[in-house]
Amino acid sequence: MPDIRMDVDAAVTVPVNIFPLTDDTDFKTRETAIVYNQAGMDLVWNFVTSAGVITQTAVTPTTGGDYDWSHVGDGIYKIEIPAAAGASINNDTEGYGWFTGYCTGVLPWRGPTIGFRAAGLNDLLCDSAYSATRGLAGTALPAAAADAAGGLPVSDAGGLDLDTKLANTNEVTAARMGALTDLIDGGRLDLLIDAILLDTGTDGVIVKALGLNTDAVNEIADGILDRADGIETSYTLRQALRLVLSALAGKLTITGNSVIIRDVNDTKNRIQCTVDADEQRLVIVLDVS
Repeated sequence: MPDIRMDVDAAVTVPVNIFPLTDDTDFKTRETAIVYNQAGMDLVWNFVTSAGVITQTAVTPTTGGDYDWSHVGDGIYKIEIPAAAGASINNDTEGYGWFTGYCTGVLPWRGPTIGFRAAGLNDLLCDSAYSATRGLAGTALPAAAADAAGGLPVSDAGGLDLDTKLANTNEVTAARMGALTDLIDGGRLDLLIDAILLDTGTDGVIVKALGLNTDAVNEIADGILDRADGIETSYTLRQALRLVLSALAGKLTITGNSVIIRDVNDTKNRIQCTVDADEQRLVIVLDVS
């Protein structure tokens, strides 16, 4: 692990040595007056990328600008590294670096290992307070728990395909929603039944809204309301509509000279048409119960 973390792609000032520079005669005196152009100065920047590429680059300290060398105190020194355009090293690559050096009268030294990474990572992992809802994802996610108010939606069943849902949503057009709204206005089926029966002699607007064939409805309704030959039963408008819908959507069975139309749920016979023995008269029997 690195001793220090710093932002990459930024001009930084880093420690040159991790322990005080020490006199090479008595091995204990701290050297506090080492200058940038000290006799025998040999300073090297060692760097390892995250991919394991190792380089060594000689650095010449200066007294100002790039690679400015200065004393921090008690034999600890620092040096500046530019973000880019430096004569030797730059802080432009993620990885790990440290200085090693030597100069006349001073024992060889090494500096702390510094890890260079994106400023955003340093901010999330070190500089700013941790967010229990966003974690390390930054500010693009909602600051709320998933499946909670203001948080990310989740699918309890899993396998939620947003593209498929979006495509299906596009099929709900304003015109179709308008037709659905027309159907539920008032909330009473009797109003729709009366309107359909009154509309059978015109352009069948409401019938079309229901998705039925207007001509078929008109023909069947006219036949029923005119009480075709053989019909003996009286019935209400609601009963007439049952017969119309059965004729349009019910199950048709043909046996010999008999045609039977059962209701939509296929539970009972609604309309039975039979040609008499002489094939001269059509007998229609209706069950409107």
